[in-house]
Amino acid sequence: MKTKKTITIGIDIDNTICDSYPAYLEKYNLKYQKEVQLSEVLDFYYLNDLTDKEGAEFGGLIDELVLSEEFQISLLPVGEAQKVIREWTDQGHLVHYVTARPVQMRKVTGQWLEKHGFWHKGTRLDLFDEKNGFKSDVDYKVSIAKKFSIRLFIEDAGQIAKAMKIPVFLFDRPWNQGKLPANVLRVKSWGQIREMLPVKIKASLNGRIP
Repeated sequence: MKTKKTITIGIDIDNTICDSYPAYLEKYNLKYQKEVQLSEVLDFYYLNDLTDKEGAEFGGLIDELVLSEEFQISLLPVGEAQKVIREWTDQGHLVHYVTARPVQMRKVTGQWLEKHGFWHKGTRLDLFDEKNGFKSDVDYKVSIAKKFSIRLFIEDAGQIAKAMKIPVFLFDRPWNQGKLPANVLRVKSWGQIREMLPVKIKASLNGRIP
């Protein structure tokens, strides 16, 4: 009997299927009359550092945007993400969105996924809940991947990608440059991921990393 070549694919949301960082940065530039470019964001937690430098006022803006349904729903999807993920679910793969967004964003996140056609039969969504005792975003995502037998992950945070022991597609972003382990492949588009997926699935099912 042949093994069914379908897997559970873990997918981050922000900056992978949702073009969120540019939108937050635009709000920052407008409020403080700055001209910070996305290419200057060399640290994933750059906005957190800005919060510290600018003080509580900017921190309040971030909190407001995170919990603003209007802002969150207005965020745009990335490239061909919806089309590619739809193809995967049609092929029988299961999609598991694993985001470090706080659990308080579950409702609006679900609404955004449905609005842009990312929610399909069998889809699962996990958000970060500090009550579950996770020490960090990295610990949380690695634990979820193990718990739900996720065989491949799509991410934009370098720290998280490097901590995974499964094949990872890492979207090329200014904040994740540098050397990567063998299981992490840097990609620039969903089209590239589509082309490489069969190779990664075969490797995952055979318990190896290409």
